[in-house]
Amino acid sequence: MQLMTKFVLSTVRAALLVLAAASASAQPLYHLVDLGQAQVYDFNNSGEAVGNPHDGQHGALWYDGAWHSFKHNLRADLAGVDDNRTIVGTRKPAVLGRNPAAAAWTADGQRFDLVPEAVESYGTFLRRDGSAYGVMRPHGKHPVPFMWHDGSLEAYPYAKGSRWTRPTGANKSNQISANGVSTMGGDSCPKPLLFTSGAWVRLDAAPYGCGSAAAVNDSGVVVGSVGTHAVTWKDGVRTQLPGLGGSFDSAFDINAAGVIVGQSAYNDAGHTHAVMWRDGVLTMLDTVIDTQPTQGYLGYAIAINDAGQILVSGREDNSNTSHAWRLDPL
Repeated sequence: MQLMTKFVLSTVRAALLVLAAASASAQPLYHLVDLGQAQVYDFNNSGEAVGNPHDGQHGALWYDGAWHSFKHNLRADLAGVDDNRTIVGTRKPAVLGRNPAAAAWTADGQRFDLVPEAVESYGTFLRRDGSAYGVMRPHGKHPVPFMWHDGSLEAYPYAKGSRWTRPTGANKSNQISANGVSTMGGDSCPKPLLFTSGAWVRLDAAPYGCGSAAAVNDSGVVVGSVGTHAVTWKDGVRTQLPGLGGSFDSAFDINAAGVIVGQSAYNDAGHTHAVMWRDGVLTMLDTVIDTQPTQGYLGYAIAINDAGQILVSGREDNSNTSHAWRLDPL
């Protein structure tokens, strides 16, 4: 198994060297910042990332060049961090039989539940202005999505045909991207959705019927995937994004300028590269950085902020250890 891993990684590196050589004359677009061993989930407009460093057990914030653990260890499924270093996620129950709860943690590590009156709830997305989105199950009622901001809670109707309506993004006009799923733990056939003009609209996912809406920007462009293809939706029209020619592609985030980030497989074995789409043109992020990583490779781009920074994750050489990087525009 180790020999096979070494072979795969050496093949990846060989491909990168060829691509890097082909673009050697081009000026790098990004400076590579190494965040070390970590599973990362999101970052804010200052480039401060939230994730699980090193042991993978406790949440922390990365800023000033290092990971900073929270006072209360922050054991949770993390969803995002805003520009005030507030984190939102889903608190794991400390007692067997208790349900999960959507929660926020302030910069000093203090925790509070967003919807304490709900039977169970999940924090699924945090806008960088501090608006938190999630889904809750009130007593005796159907689960509904919600938005929480400055102590005020607003519930939205659920999308009919799905048990859970799970928000994944929101813009300043409060258009909300979401996925309709049968269970919060996963769904083999999620339905991509957009909340706009007071109602949920199912986004085109033909011919599969399944897809994923990952984010929406202030121009109303939704990004995600349908089948094995990365796509955008705008005003109900779906557009397929180009890929590297492998078995699948996915778009994960889009910023206010319309730059999209995600992953693309370069062969049918499914080995992926972190990529960027700008004006419909695909760029492998490995080829536009000022230095190659000393550990592992850039496997997928998780998020892009409005400053143009990109949060990237991958695997370390000869192991299954997660590694994270931030790409800063030069």
